[in-house]
Amino acid sequence: MRLSEILNENLGTLAQLNLGPLIGLLKTEFNPGSKRNPASMTGLATSFVDYPGHRITNTSEIIDIGPLSKGMTSLRKAFKQYNPDNMFDPYPKGFVLYVRNKAIIFAIIVGDKIRKQNPEVRVAYDLRDLEEYLTSYEEADREANKDKWMHRNLKIPRSSEQTLSRTEYPTTGNWAERRAGRIEILTPIVGKFMSAGELAYLVNQAADVTKEMGEPLTAKIIMSDIKALKKIQSRQHIRYELENTGDDLKTRLIKYKNTKKPTANSIQEFIDMVMKGQAKVINFNGRPWKTTIEKDYSPKDYHQKENLFKGIPFDIHYRSATPDSFDSLYITFMYDIMTGRLVPIEAQYDREKVILDDELWLRVRVGAGAMVKQMVIPKILNYIKTENFKEAKLIIGALRGTGVDWPELDTIEKSINIELAKKK
Repeated sequence: MRLSEILNENLGTLAQLNLGPLIGLLKTEFNPGSKRNPASMTGLATSFVDYPGHRITNTSEIIDIGPLSKGMTSLRKAFKQYNPDNMFDPYPKGFVLYVRNKAIIFAIIVGDKIRKQNPEVRVAYDLRDLEEYLTSYEEADREANKDKWMHRNLKIPRSSEQTLSRTEYPTTGNWAERRAGRIEILTPIVGKFMSAGELAYLVNQAADVTKEMGEPLTAKIIMSDIKALKKIQSRQHIRYELENTGDDLKTRLIKYKNTKKPTANSIQEFIDMVMKGQAKVINFNGRPWKTTIEKDYSPKDYHQKENLFKGIPFDIHYRSATPDSFDSLYITFMYDIMTGRLVPIEAQYDREKVILDDELWLRVRVGAGAMVKQMVIPKILNYIKTENFKEAKLIIGALRGTGVDWPELDTIEKSINIELAKKK
């Protein structure tokens, strides 16, 4: 299939450009590249490719700026003239250069200006009709600038047309069979990437050659289609609103249903209701909680039976039932060897700890000597030394909960309150 047939579609205002095969630049797919790998063309699409920041459509305004007397200098001046102060108005996004009413260079600019800092510009060009003049021009240019590296080494092909080749292999068979059945796929493309310096050299070269020919080098500017962009953004906004309206109604319905679920007035009541299996969702502390255990914290996976009967504590994890909420509630259980019961000893929610069984909690946090002054006081002082005042206060509160009231506890607690006051 011929390239012109592949690119046949309604061009709208772009038909004014009379680009011929150069229109393929608008339909050339590419890899944007990275710091390590430069951008590259990859193939030809059957419709316009949506370049990032492209904003050229078949309703873009085309402005005829006439002959360019000074090559790239004149082109930059025209871009500046039509570049508005208001960022929401159309601005130049590309240009086409003509000789004898035939398009020879078509470029799409990244951004809104032809700057030297532009790392890459997408360009399609065909200078083969100027071959005779180009050859003599290049020879004269190299001789005049033989001491300049760029002029001495820069040589631009007569056309940006190129053929990409890739090999495809059959998906079945052994390696020898797949290799024998491989086919080479050739993809014609019309564009290439250029630096701003290469583009300036190309435009100035065309300007000098056409002057030598006695023919004007004329130009047309392609403006960005802001109206089309606004339509796209408007559709996206409407789609977003519709999607979020549905989600919002669903969320509100779930929240309403959760208000009808049973409520626990304390953490102990919450645990009792969970253990009795009274509901799948229970309200506590101002929010609903799922009573199903999170898989990654289930007793089967989280601890072994041997550890359970040794009195090693384990956590059960509950999540909030509010949509898009990641709040968690953890309850620490421990098997009490003395009574043969599974006892909740601690709960954590809203970044706070609540002790549920003072004696068993002290046994876990302090050890076997939980009720021995000489064992406990040094541990409390160590927590204070490391500025873990919350844990120190929890131990003091648990000790008092078991009936212990050593005089040293009052002194230590006053010291903790003083340190906490300093931090406020």
